[in-house]
Amino acid sequence: WLNLCGIVVAAAGYVHDDMFWMNIINPVYGELHHFGLLFFLLMQMIVQAQRIRRYFNETMTAELKFRQAQIKPHFLYNTLNTIVSVSHYDPAKVRELLITFSHYLRRSFDFSPGHMVPLDNELELAKAYADIENARFEDRLSVRFDISANTSVNVPMLMLQPVIENAI
Repeated sequence: WLNLCGIVVAAAGYVHDDMFWMNIINPVYGELHHFGLLFFLLMQMIVQAQRIRRYFNETMTAELKFRQAQIKPHFLYNTLNTIVSVSHYDPAKVRELLITFSHYLRRSFDFSPGHMVPLDNELELAKAYADIENARFEDRLSVRFDISANTSVNVPMLMLQPVIENAI
């Protein structure tokens, strides 16, 4: 619509100027084709800015999905190793870990339309990950979440998991 609007205004300016040059009309303001052309160029700039923004958003989405795909296999590998090692001596703990793992997967596959998710979601993923790793390291790991800030704010997706995973 912006392209069409720009073309119509530019064409109307040239038609006006043709009529002015042929002495069909005699407006006091003279020629208008420069203003029509300027309006057309302005519309083209707006259209290009929208295209660039759409490209940027698609690129960011693709990059985020790529990074998420890189993080998950490492975590899945560690989690499955933990569950296998605990299964040798504590079947009840394995059930707990599998439930925690299923909650983690349910939350991690809960894609939001944007790149931002509530901090609550990120914290739940972090807590599930910490619980699973706590079973892996037993007495050698102690994780405590002391959060007094507003957790309903939006944060970038997968902001906490790499930090916590690398810290553990």
